[in-house]
Amino acid sequence: MNIKNIILHEVNRNEETNDIVKNYREAENEVNENTIKLSDELTKLFSKTGLQWGGFKKTDSGRPLKELEILLDESFSITNGFNNFLEFSKQASNIFARKLSSSGASKGGYLWFNYYEKSDNEYLTIVLLRKRDALQISDDLTLDTIEQIDLDKLHMAAKINLSQWREDLQKYIAFKIGRDATNVTNYFSEFIGCESITEAKIDTETLVRACSRFANEIQLANEDKINLKHFIYDTISEWERSGQQVSLSVLSTLIDNKWQLEEQNQGLFLRITQQLSLDDQLNIDKGSLRKLRRYSGKSSKITINFDNDALDDIVHFNSEERTLKINEIPADLLNQLLEEENEQI
Repeated sequence: MNIKNIILHEVNRNEETNDIVKNYREAENEVNENTIKLSDELTKLFSKTGLQWGGFKKTDSGRPLKELEILLDESFSITNGFNNFLEFSKQASNIFARKLSSSGASKGGYLWFNYYEKSDNEYLTIVLLRKRDALQISDDLTLDTIEQIDLDKLHMAAKINLSQWREDLQKYIAFKIGRDATNVTNYFSEFIGCESITEAKIDTETLVRACSRFANEIQLANEDKINLKHFIYDTISEWERSGQQVSLSVLSTLIDNKWQLEEQNQGLFLRITQQLSLDDQLNIDKGSLRKLRRYSGKSSKITINFDNDALDDIVHFNSEERTLKINEIPADLLNQLLEEENEQI
């Protein structure tokens, strides 16, 4: 990650008077060890599950509709970056303050603006941070209460892929909504001005279905089906680790080459994903992606999960009776059961 600009402003609500309190920096924050560490932590949060994706709301003619995009359009270019990042962040904070003011009793917080480059793409992250009380041990071994950034409850954040925005793609804004964030969702979303929000989880689950449909259409044997799923899982996971955009057209070509498909079946994987209304550039939910490697499910009384290559080996499924037969019990579970049985004797 190549950090270009970072700044932190405060926009809060006075709980007694209900007035909006603004505390803006007059210079950008220094890019140092602390700001880099926080940027890394926030970047990790964006890589976890729960992301939603969308783009800026537009007029019917396709022109910018919301204040933030209009401001971005005036302040940023791919060639030169931000013409004045400090002024941009202040004006953006003013937009946030107006949305907060009209939101009723919602609290504000600290707005973190970070402009950086990664994997040949330009990004702007805007994160709403809050503080929490924490304990620390002082030099005389007493416990003191301090305030620290609350990353466990990241209330709201948006990551805008500025490169994809300038290319006029559909999904270039990622939202991370943390726990206990429902009271801030509306005004922050209105501040960003995002629409067509889709969940990465839904797209990834659709991708998993596409894998199964593709395997059935080209009549892969069971072992080859598992290999296909593992290949797709490993390829996408590597792309995610390296910060590369997941592309279904590229993935389809890789599948064609690896399985040496006949001409009539080349590109079939991509066609199936298009039939399922998936965009070429896909945003991934890691939990859903793991379904390519494991079967899992739970009820109120039982949880079952196992590697998919265990099916028809140590786990057998009877579709007519809708039952599972497990031929190998994990050692720790077996010991628990035997101990329980011995206690009853």
